[in-house]
Amino acid sequence: EGQIDVLNVGDSLADIAITPVEMFRDYGITSYVMGRDLQKCIESYYAIKMAKRHQPIKVVLWEVHNLCKHQEDYEPYIVGVFEYAKYRSQFIKYHYIWKNWMEGKGIRKYFKGYVVNEKTTPYEGEIPYLDESETKAFEIPEDQKYVFDKIYDYCGKEGIKLVLYAVPSPHCYNMEMHNGYVKLAKEYGLDFLDGNVETEKIGIDFSKDYFDKGGDHLNLSGTRKMTAYLADYLVRECGLEDHRGDAAYQSWTDILADYEQ
Repeated sequence: EGQIDVLNVGDSLADIAITPVEMFRDYGITSYVMGRDLQKCIESYYAIKMAKRHQPIKVVLWEVHNLCKHQEDYEPYIVGVFEYAKYRSQFIKYHYIWKNWMEGKGIRKYFKGYVVNEKTTPYEGEIPYLDESETKAFEIPEDQKYVFDKIYDYCGKEGIKLVLYAVPSPHCYNMEMHNGYVKLAKEYGLDFLDGNVETEKIGIDFSKDYFDKGGDHLNLSGTRKMTAYLADYLVRECGLEDHRGDAAYQSWTDILADYEQ
């Protein structure tokens, strides 16, 4: 409690965007991965509110892929009500814990929300995979724009810096999406860091840095590079405190050996 400065939210691309243990080891930044597979925007909203109950969140990193998912008919309302119920009831929200216990299953080893994955599957598609001649800009679906405004307003009210970013993912991103998110960021006066247009700067190796077919998700090798890319920005633009050497944060150092093993 009271130790997380940076919260990372979004769908499965957020899950593999940063490794908080190395971000602390190398930069002294305390961060936490609070995304999940197929996380919807309204889930991201409640994840931020949940974390802010107990943590002095200064920056929210939002991996923007879940913003492109349109929900049909009454689905946004149903999901919204269900997520509100989960936010209010811990028994419902953390159902996987008691369900796994009842079924005799274990829980994966998390390191501040990150799960280590060293599997390697080379990306064999076109490089570069973005068509810079494309000028169309993707429009955020109205149901997602509504939740975006809720997150934007909440972060503003709580004094949290909201930062939009995208993980290098040939499977998930194209130039039209890049243009749309650039437009959105400019409209709201936010920073948008798109790893898809900065793969060289990040140092992405398409033969070694993905764990699944089609260049979808980064493996540990790629995550380390993305972590450094985002951490450089956080240090440069967000004025975050370096907590290394502070006895109150010894637990972060203590998990290093387990993580490295």
